[in-house]
Amino acid sequence: QNGKIVNNLPRPFSSALDAFTVPAFDLLPMKEYEYALLGKPFSLVETSRGCPYPCAFCLKTMYGSNYRVKKLENVMKELQHLFYELDIPNIYFFDLEFTLIADRVKKLCKMIMEDGMDLRWTCQTRVDRVDRELLRLMRKAGCELIHYGAESGNERTLEMMRKGITLQQIRDALKNSREEGILTTVFVLLGYPGETLEDMQLSIKLTKEVNPDFVSFHVATPYVGTEFYEAVKNELGGKVFPTAYESKDWTVKDIEMMRRKAFREFYFRIGYCKTALSLSRRLGVRGLTIGARMLISLAR
Repeated sequence: QNGKIVNNLPRPFSSALDAFTVPAFDLLPMKEYEYALLGKPFSLVETSRGCPYPCAFCLKTMYGSNYRVKKLENVMKELQHLFYELDIPNIYFFDLEFTLIADRVKKLCKMIMEDGMDLRWTCQTRVDRVDRELLRLMRKAGCELIHYGAESGNERTLEMMRKGITLQQIRDALKNSREEGILTTVFVLLGYPGETLEDMQLSIKLTKEVNPDFVSFHVATPYVGTEFYEAVKNELGGKVFPTAYESKDWTVKDIEMMRRKAFREFYFRIGYCKTALSLSRRLGVRGLTIGARMLISLAR
C-alpha cells in the first residue's frame, strides 16, 4: 500500500480439526498425483497440526507450536474414501511429527489392519519418537518409508539448533527402522551459524555411517520468523529473503559446493551399491528410474 508492505493481523490457528470434513478429492485429478518413493496415485492425509519442539531453524508460521489432533475415526473415514472409493492406496501422512503420541499411532495402525485396507504409506517424524515396538506395528500397517530430520552429524551443531536429539538416537532410529523393514530418508542441514566446513563433513560422515535409503542435504536458510533469523538478521545486509547464511569462515558458494560434495560422497560410493540393489528389488522399475534420475542430476 503506497509502496509499503502491509501485514494483516494473523488469524488464530484452527484447533477443532474435526470440523474439516473429508476433502472433495473427487474434484481433483487424483490419478495423476505421484510421490516418487511410493508410486502413483497417492494422496496427502493430515491427522494432526503443530509441533511443540523449539528447533531454531524451523518456520512454523502455518501450523504453530500448539499440537492438536484429528479424531482417528475421522482419519479412517478419509483413508477409506481414498482407498475404497477412489482406488488410491499410497498415502503420505504429512503431519509435522506423525509419531509424537505413540499410543495414538499404534491405535491408528490397528484400525487400518482391522479394516483390511492394503495401504502403502509414509510419514515424517523425529528420531527420538520411535522404538522397535512402534516401528514393527507401523510396518505391519503398511508403512513403507519414514522421513527423519537428523539435521547434523555433530552434537554441538544439534545443540545450537535446539534440535533436542543425539547422534546415538539417530543411529538407533535408522538401525531399528531398517531391521523392521522400513525404508528411510534422512534430511541434513548444511551451513548453520557456528558450523565449520569440518563440522559439515562430519554430517556427511554420519549419513554414510547410518546409511539411509535416501538422504537429502539442504542449505540452512534463515527464514523470517525463526530464531535462526533473529540471531543473524544484522549480518544479512537487509535481505528479506536470504537464501543462506554466510559466515566469516565460508561463503554461500562454499556451502553449495559442500552440498554437491555431500550428495556425491553419499550416493557415489561402494557402500551404497548394496542399498541400491535392495531398492531395485523392492521398488522395481520405479526404483531404478528414481535412482537414475537422482544420479543424473547429481552428476551435472
